[in-house]
Amino acid sequence: MRKWVLYALTSVAVSGFLSSCKLGPDYRRPDVAMPSTYRGATSTDGSFADKAYFEIYGDSVLSGYISQALQQNYDLQATLARIEQAKAGVTIQSSQWYPTLDVATSASEAKLSKNRFPNQSAEALSALQGVFGVSAMLNWEIDVFGRIARGTEAQRARLSASFAGNRAAVLSLVASVAETYVTLLELDEIKEKLDSNLANRQEYLKLSKTLFDAGKTSELDYRQAEAEFHRIEAAIAPTIAAIEQTENALNVLLAQVPGTPIQRGLSIDELVVPENLPTGLPGSLLERRPDVQLAEFELAATTAEVGVAIAQQFPRVALTGDVGMQSIQTNTLFDPASFAYQFAGNLVQPVFNAGRNAARVDASEAQSKQAEMAYRTSVLNALRDVNDALTLVGNGYNQVRASQQGLIAVTEVLRLSELRYRYGATPYLQVLDAQRSLLDAQRAFISARASQYRAFIRLYKSLGGGWQQ
Repeated sequence: MRKWVLYALTSVAVSGFLSSCKLGPDYRRPDVAMPSTYRGATSTDGSFADKAYFEIYGDSVLSGYISQALQQNYDLQATLARIEQAKAGVTIQSSQWYPTLDVATSASEAKLSKNRFPNQSAEALSALQGVFGVSAMLNWEIDVFGRIARGTEAQRARLSASFAGNRAAVLSLVASVAETYVTLLELDEIKEKLDSNLANRQEYLKLSKTLFDAGKTSELDYRQAEAEFHRIEAAIAPTIAAIEQTENALNVLLAQVPGTPIQRGLSIDELVVPENLPTGLPGSLLERRPDVQLAEFELAATTAEVGVAIAQQFPRVALTGDVGMQSIQTNTLFDPASFAYQFAGNLVQPVFNAGRNAARVDASEAQSKQAEMAYRTSVLNALRDVNDALTLVGNGYNQVRASQQGLIAVTEVLRLSELRYRYGATPYLQVLDAQRSLLDAQRAFISARASQYRAFIRLYKSLGGGWQQ
């Protein structure tokens, strides 16, 4: 027994030394070319995306919805469950480093066959024979070539990937809530303009009817005014439907029953995109963007799995032991004389498996190569997202200014057309054209502001906004 203990301790020391040199490649982040600045960036001194989710938009109602979504959204809760699953995976894999100990009890009874043991006495053959036992069984694989260590390394990388996946889900959820809310404010404003235009058309319908009845205008003017009134009236119904559908979409993001009333805070006019939006340096995306981090952790995991596949080509060393009490009678089971033990060590070297282990290495290396390409692609996509958002925000300023000036001009055209019509200097068709142009200009101005603000939301998301939270 003392020799066995000495042998076991020596084996542990030797295996610890050998396993410090794990087979397979160690992970290193691939070199990726990063530009010195983003296209269209105005400032790289710091980043506005350092601000927290609840500070960036300046609307307390929207901030409350973001907070609610982060606490209740079902998809986000699913990512938290995946983190727990990944933690369990690390425990399962790393447990192979340690010996397993099982306790077993046994009881058996047998009667000898007369035909099988013809030389036995009749007394021996008629007696029942039994064996009773209690034992502890030990099994321990010595991780000489790092198979278990590399597997644990892979599981830990996937645990980190699950945390990055949760952050990616949080960032996406915050952006989805904000964009849906802004779309709702946009539709509210369009609905308000449609109501205002409908009231205006109703006044003109009454006026044209009065003028027609008095014989001052033709029936054509009256019918055109009537048709325009009903056109605006028909446009309100799909807008109301779009509002309700958008409210339902926001309810789902908030994990509440669709149809629950949605409160509004600021109007679309009060949501202003700041003129100066510092973006920081492009290299920071490697640390800030959770989708890039997720791709990198997946690459680290597949790199470690190459080591697992290589280690499977080498011998496995294991120790087994069985210590316990055995007796043919229960009353003597725990006597010192019933003590029994058995220890063994074994080494298994794969010799022939029709190329299976070599193919595992090839497959793992190919999977690692795919993960590397996925990582490189995620970096390019991250840069593209920022550049696209910057383009939309920058051009959004010009679009908003131009649509605002256009709205002012069309408003003046309508004022002059109405004045001429009331004095009989122009037909209603000219007023009708100006009215339609005004509604189009109003909708264009509303959509331009909403589109620019959505671009601002996407820029915050593309920069990994709130990454320190």
